[in-house]
Amino acid sequence: RLEHSIERIENNEPMPKIPFSEPAKELWNQMAESIEREITDDQRYCHTPGHASKLMENVSRVAAVVHIFENENYYEPIQEDKLFFAYELCCHYSSHYMEYIAGQPKIVRLANDLVETIRRTITPQVKGWGLQEYVFTRSYIRNHANRELRNQKKLDQAIHLVTRLGHIKQSSANRFHLVFSDHLDGFIATHPELRNGEHYYVNELPLYDPHARTLGDIKTGNVVRDGNY
Repeated sequence: RLEHSIERIENNEPMPKIPFSEPAKELWNQMAESIEREITDDQRYCHTPGHASKLMENVSRVAAVVHIFENENYYEPIQEDKLFFAYELCCHYSSHYMEYIAGQPKIVRLANDLVETIRRTITPQVKGWGLQEYVFTRSYIRNHANRELRNQKKLDQAIHLVTRLGHIKQSSANRFHLVFSDHLDGFIATHPELRNGEHYYVNELPLYDPHARTLGDIKTGNVVRDGNY
C-alpha cells in the first residue's frame, strides 16, 4: 500500500479520498465542538488555540492511517470506532504537549490549588467501602485558599473542572455543600465526563483508572475487567 502511494506521487496521479461514514461524520462534529469549547477563557486550550485548531486535523489523519492498515478494502468509509480510537490517542499526546511544552493551563493550576486546600484544611469522613469524603462549601474555600481561589469566578471554574473529572459532586443532604473524594470507586453514579491524565492532568488527583467502579456499577453488580463490563 505504501508502494502504491509512492507510485501515485511519482506519476502525478491524484490520491484517492476516503470519506467518513455518516455516523463518524456526526461524531467528528461532536468532537470538534468539544475542542472548540476548551478554547474559551480559562479552559484547557485557552492559551494554545493554534494547537487546538489543528487537533481534529491530526485526529482525522490518524483515523485514516489506522483505517487503511486495518481494512482489506480501505476505500470503504472510515467508521466511528477508528475515529474514536484516533481521538483518544491524539488527546493523550495532546496532554503530553500541554504538560511538557505549552506549560500548565491556568485552570489546571486552579484545580490543583483547590484539591490541595481541601485536603490540607478539611478532616475527611470515612464512608462505606473505606471511602474518604471531604464536605465543604464555596465560602469555606474562599476563606482558606490562596488569593486566586478567593475570586468567585475562578473558584467556580476550578470546582467545575474537578466535577467534570468525577471527584466533586453535590451533597444530597445540603444544597450548599459539595463533596470531594480522591477516588472514583463508589463515589459517582456514572463514569466521569473527563478522564484525568487524558483530557487534563491535575497532578493532585490520581490518574483515571478504567477499572474504577461507579455507584451505578455497584448497584447493578457490574464488574469491570480490562476496561470492559
